Amino acid sequence: MPSPFYRPPFSIVRDTRENTPWPFTGLFHGSGKQLQPILVELSDKTLATGDYSLVGHELDISIERKSLPDLFNCCGGDRKRFEEQVRRLNETIAIPYLIVEGDWMMIERWRGPGAHPSSVIGTRISWEQKYPKVKWMFLPSAAVAQRVAFRIFERFYSLRGMQSGQAEQSEQVATD
Repeated sequence: MPSPFYRPPFSIVRDTRENTPWPFTGLFHGSGKQLQPILVELSDKTLATGDYSLVGHELDISIERKSLPDLFNCCGGDRKRFEEQVRRLNETIAIPYLIVEGDWMMIERWRGPGAHPSSVIGTRISWEQKYPKVKWMFLPSAAVAQRVAFRIFERFYSLRGMQSGQAEQSEQVATD
């Protein structure tokens, strides 16, 4: 009997220092009547750079995750540490992402602690030019951010597999 779950051919590694890690749940594979829930294999380890990567590809692709309150804190009091994180992403990771769990309007309307919205916007514009490899993404929620992160990893693996001649089909999970 075929499994109701789709298991991708890669595993995601998340940094042990993530306070509220993305669970990578609520993801689906296929379309229409062929829709299957995705069962993501996760492992935790201390990553030198970033918060999420693929097992065995930690220097190839990495995602640094920022909640909106964290971004405002990082652009204020933790600015030096944050810039060091972005610099390391730019210099050591082949495909680096910085995903913010908040969209542009949420940033402009921020009235919480940390840096002023104009400082956050200016930092993003400046650092995109100073650290051009880092791809900044602003997404409306943590749920959307984790889905986009999964799709980034899925596409990376798919393209990497095609380049190296690996099969693109993934195994199905057997259920007991």
